Amino acid sequence: MRVAVVIGHSNKDEGARNKNYEMSEFRFNQQLAHDIDHNFYEHNMVDEIRIVYRETNYQDLPIQINGLNPDLIVSLHCNDFNEEVNGCEMLYYHKSKNEDGKKIAQIFQNKIVKLFDNKDRGIKPKTSEDRGGYLLRYTNAPCIIAEPFFIDNDEEYLKARELFDSGELTAAYCECIDDALKYLKGRVMRDINLEIEVLQKPPIEMKIVWGTAKHNGIEMEISQGVASTNLHFIIGDKHYAVDAADIATKLFEMQEGIDNGAS
Repeated sequence: MRVAVVIGHSNKDEGARNKNYEMSEFRFNQQLAHDIDHNFYEHNMVDEIRIVYRETNYQDLPIQINGLNPDLIVSLHCNDFNEEVNGCEMLYYHKSKNEDGKKIAQIFQNKIVKLFDNKDRGIKPKTSEDRGGYLLRYTNAPCIIAEPFFIDNDEEYLKARELFDSGELTAAYCECIDDALKYLKGRVMRDINLEIEVLQKPPIEMKIVWGTAKHNGIEMEISQGVASTNLHFIIGDKHYAVDAADIATKLFEMQEGIDNGAS
């Protein structure tokens, strides 16, 4: 499977920043993205990481990402507000197919918030009109936006820097990506097994019963299958399937059979 790791913002628009340590959201996550790419093989030697830089404007970013045909998208960001607020949160599209976005966001939230030991701001559903929602809505694969800390908060930034320098932050992201891929592979296999189970089930016989009749004390049921032009006659322990075009001849034969059986 292929994972698109998207570096939030760009060289021209570096996003949130910490003015005291002269670090921007874009530059921090650029380092993190490349470190994830270089170390992912230690956790998963099968699947592929592709780093994504925003090439043009934000509106074209989903098209750029979809062109890579990824199976999972992780967009790396940081929050900012008033230099005091702290916490970790993950964003996902509120109508994500099979709730994949929601479940993957929870996988990341559980591990990353534990690593930072900051305020658990939870996973947050977003519509296409919300901030960040455009990317979540218009990418094809399950997509989350990771906001693990507030970069304008000195204490939070220094903790993030420490975790990055020690390799713990990269390792946590690699583990989350690997766990998310395992979830997606498992869900695909469950869907396949369900389809196989449905296909292996014997077809349900559906019929319309037109009525019953008696002849010489023998009861006869007349019915028609919903997907067939045949009429079905059950007379005692005998079953007759009669095409509508041949019904007159068959009825005559059946009448003879009834008469002979009654004599």
